[in-house]
Amino acid sequence: MNKWHKTITKEKWAGFSLKEQILMIGSEILRAKNWLEHKDIETTLICYERAMELIDLTVTQGDLSLKIRKLLLQLREAIGFLYLKESGDPSLCQIFYNELISLVS
Repeated sequence: MNKWHKTITKEKWAGFSLKEQILMIGSEILRAKNWLEHKDIETTLICYERAMELIDLTVTQGDLSLKIRKLLLQLREAIGFLYLKESGDPSLCQIFYNELISLVS
């Protein structure tokens, strides 16, 4: 069961297009960037958790290309590193977001 997205099941998530899924993950990354700029690490960590949860839902889909799955898992690893360090850099979040958007543009 999801901690943050309690109403989103794997089936419901799969109903969104990949572009919509990527944009929702990106929204969490941009929220983290915003909270980092406001020096609120506690809320930033929640945004990291939410982004990782959405990535987990996305990578479990069987129809995902290997390239996209690999990039999402690398992004999750990078977010996890920032989460464990309880840190981050707003410009790094922007880079993550740009990489995500490049997948669907």
